[in-house]
Amino acid sequence: MEIWKQLVSPNETEAVNSLLQDNNTKSILLKSLGQRLLQHDEVFVIDSLGQFTLLIANAPFIQSDEECFQITNIVQWGVKRINILPLVTEHKDKDLAYRCLLSLGLFKDAMEKRTKFHGAPSTNFYRVIGIEEFKKMGFVEISEDFQKWECYLGEMTC
Repeated sequence: MEIWKQLVSPNETEAVNSLLQDNNTKSILLKSLGQRLLQHDEVFVIDSLGQFTLLIANAPFIQSDEECFQITNIVQWGVKRINILPLVTEHKDKDLAYRCLLSLGLFKDAMEKRTKFHGAPSTNFYRVIGIEEFKKMGFVEISEDFQKWECYLGEMTC
């Protein structure tokens, strides 16, 4: 993650780099850097995943560093896919859970159009499936916060 170097002054760089290596201070620092990103006037065209990480760390409902780490991994997973819309006939387990969360958060309109024009299951169906899949994988915090993450991801991309 290189975006943080754009958010700190040159004399802060060494200290921030050191703090990012310390697991005890990393989450607090990521939140602070995320706040700086939100307040920054400039648009950055570099390190979009790093920017997502900082924004994810600022979710007001996040329960743990592990939840932040998992959501960041899910977003990174989704970036590598051409089509992340879920199909219950083709996708299972983690693949289905990730697709449900990302699709409902980032492409809810497309999901609703699939329901309206193609007879696909409703967005609520995918929400329930996604929550259950995360529970089965042991990601209880994500399953509890599923709808919050859905909304938060949607707000981040508007």
